Amino acid sequence: MASDAQCCALSLNAGAWYFGAEIATTDRRLKDCLKDVGELKKKMEEFLDLRQRETKKLSEVFDKINNI
Repeated sequence: MASDAQCCALSLNAGAWYFGAEIATTDRRLKDCLKDVGELKKKMEEFLDLRQRETKKLSEVFDKINNI
């Protein structure tokens, strides 16, 4: 599989594990994402949106700490 995707097998394994554990989170969601590319994209966008909001909040906290 990794050679078909022209990527490192370790990277593919790590990415698949991360996707399953952090983005899909349940067997049902994983199956839905694997059946439907649109669902896969939606879950990834939701995940990234949440992380971007978390990053913004953390940045605001660090800015406040720096100003103390």
